[in-house]
Amino acid sequence: MDRFSRLSGATKLVGISLVSLVAAVGCGNGVPGNTDNPGRGMDARNLPDADAKVDSAAGDTGDGPSRDLVASDRTDTAASDPPLEQSSPDATDVPSGADAEAGRDLSGPVVCTAAADCPGTDTECSKRTCVQGTCGTATLAVGLPVPLQINGDCKVRQCDAQGQVVAVADNFDLPADGNPCTLDVCTAGAPSHTSAPQGQACGGTNKCNASGQCVGCNVAADCPGDNTACQTRTCTQGVCGFNRLATGTAIASQVVGDCKVVQCDGQGNTTTVPDNSDKPVDGNACTSDVCTSGTPSNPAAASGTMCGNGRQCDGAGHCGQCNVAADCGLSNDCRTYTCTAQGTCQVVFKNAGTALTTQAGGDCKVAQCDGQGNTMQTPDDTDKPVDGNPCTKDVCTTGTPSNPPESTDVACGNNQKCDGSGHCLGCGVASDCGQDTACRTFSCSSQVCGSAVAAQGTVLPNQSQTDHDCKQNQCDGNGNVVAVSLDSDKPADDGNVCTTEGCSSGTATSTPASTATACTANGGTHCNGAGVCVADTAAPTFMALRVGDGTAPTAKAAAAAVFIETRAVSDGALVGTPIALPTFASHGSNKPVMLSNSAKSEGGLSLSTDGHYLTLGGYGPTVSPGETDAVASSPAERVVARISAAGVVETWGLTASAFIADNLRGVTSTNGTDLWASGNGSTKSGGVWYAKFGTTTGLQVLGSGVPPNSPSQARLCGLSATGSILYCSSDRKDYSGIFTVGSSPPPTITPMQIATLLTAMPGGSGPSPFAFVFIGSNKLYVTDD
Repeated sequence: MDRFSRLSGATKLVGISLVSLVAAVGCGNGVPGNTDNPGRGMDARNLPDADAKVDSAAGDTGDGPSRDLVASDRTDTAASDPPLEQSSPDATDVPSGADAEAGRDLSGPVVCTAAADCPGTDTECSKRTCVQGTCGTATLAVGLPVPLQINGDCKVRQCDAQGQVVAVADNFDLPADGNPCTLDVCTAGAPSHTSAPQGQACGGTNKCNASGQCVGCNVAADCPGDNTACQTRTCTQGVCGFNRLATGTAIASQVVGDCKVVQCDGQGNTTTVPDNSDKPVDGNACTSDVCTSGTPSNPAAASGTMCGNGRQCDGAGHCGQCNVAADCGLSNDCRTYTCTAQGTCQVVFKNAGTALTTQAGGDCKVAQCDGQGNTMQTPDDTDKPVDGNPCTKDVCTTGTPSNPPESTDVACGNNQKCDGSGHCLGCGVASDCGQDTACRTFSCSSQVCGSAVAAQGTVLPNQSQTDHDCKQNQCDGNGNVVAVSLDSDKPADDGNVCTTEGCSSGTATSTPASTATACTANGGTHCNGAGVCVADTAAPTFMALRVGDGTAPTAKAAAAAVFIETRAVSDGALVGTPIALPTFASHGSNKPVMLSNSAKSEGGLSLSTDGHYLTLGGYGPTVSPGETDAVASSPAERVVARISAAGVVETWGLTASAFIADNLRGVTSTNGTDLWASGNGSTKSGGVWYAKFGTTTGLQVLGSGVPPNSPSQARLCGLSATGSILYCSSDRKDYSGIFTVGSSPPPTITPMQIATLLTAMPGGSGPSPFAFVFIGSNKLYVTDD
């Protein structure tokens, strides 16, 4: 309660306790008075009842001694009320006798016995008084507030100089409306209410809105809780709520392939339930992608399941043996793993004793291959531990390095001598002792040379490195620089997405990408597993030679038309239209190519080493297909045919001496131009012939006689993967098996070269090997008739 005794929202009347006014009158006769001052004062208890009632209403008990007019003499609850100023005539003017008894003297001052006898009307600022029978007026001081106030009207009611109540502006009398979302304002005595700032807290989590109302929210972010994948907070007309997705609604974020789906439960939460359509696809054609009641698995497909590129699954989840070389094993300096296009692993071991490309210099040893793909250390006393000190010797003793001191007085620099303890004496500056390197720093102290070497493995700065060489130059701990393997220093990308460049034990590698790799080079769509971008998207195929048109031959050994068919690896089904070889001379130089309809040793097909041509040999008889003509034993021209990847057929006649009156069995080539034909014949016509496509001359490179016992019969021949070695098969005594022709037929072409059987080939009579194929460089498959 403030000093004006205001109450919120109401008015309150606080009575000012008016003191009992006692007027000194000259009526001491017959009236009990104050014994100390008889005739001037009177006890309040002897006042008329009317006065006692006024005093009682003013808060006095009416039975105490008379009180002075000073407000501070009050001891009742109105002690703080402001004092009244008394205005009355002098006591000597008060009438006596009968006039006093009547209480009135019309010719002089009004005579009273109580304030109510006095004329006028009491106000909040002015009260009538009756003091010693004389009427007067008591007023509040100007500017003092009266007890009765109106709370929150921005005004204070106070007395003016005329004893009237006036309202004066009071900007502290705020018009409190109890609303936390409005501001209570007084402006020059005028009350008003303005809205509090929007968002201001108004109790609990509530906020004020722009209209001055306390609401639950203005925007959804004001509301308690969190937004989730299944619910978002809402604010609708100041009331918080949630927008929840329906039960079973799948959320956007999912783990692909876990056989489960995360969905909403209708209460704003997520729950995980099985989803057997969300299969764990691993991209492996040899595994199945399975969900079982929400549990993912990739069981291996059955053995024999086709998995692309002509390969079959092995029943253990692998397509063939491998997809990339890394599936086969870890290559190193002594062994190299490869994965063929058919998914077969191959490994090549370097010969025992082959030095590794990375060596630890100065350790008196050499790291070599053991012939089984492993490395080994063998003594190498030429790999001396050079420490750069002219006063020590660099010595290897059966693979053990040491640096014993040189003898005394051995020259070691600019007019310097060794002291016999490995020190060079007489230096002036460090450069007298030697030239600093990245791995050694020379010093000179008290004319004694010294040197400090970098720790083993200290990497040389970038300017001393060769980028992308699979190696890193480091210090060996003896002051020397050595190159060590760094497989992270991969060769630069060659731009072919069908190969991946890498390092294997310090050697650069290029690994073919899998057949599932997409590519666009040369109009292709995917890699073929051998590093080439190809466009064919059909199933893997192979080429087959067909003799005849499918009808029964009219005569044994009759000339028959030849067709090249493309068939599917999976089931042998014919793919596309067969390529028909010419049966009569056409425009240009093309010649007919036919085979005997009964011979079983002709028509060998061969793919050129560069993969661009299919080659074969045949006969160019003068008869039509089906006519009787023992073509193999006839003088018909022996003809070579090559078929490009686009299916274009070109034929050309061999020299007249080759295989005349005997079988021409096959033709192989490196590039479609250099060709080797094989077949039967005499010492002058059989064996193996070399020729260039389109020329009229040829060279017999293998036939009996020179050197003695070389076979005059070669069945089928084939070239190594690099085209550097020619292999052929034969069933002739002493050469029954697979043999090489000369040391390196292409590019060196010389007549009558030596035939050398491969190790473990029988060589005697009995076996009859025919076709053969190398898988990699160390596996050979041979068919025998």
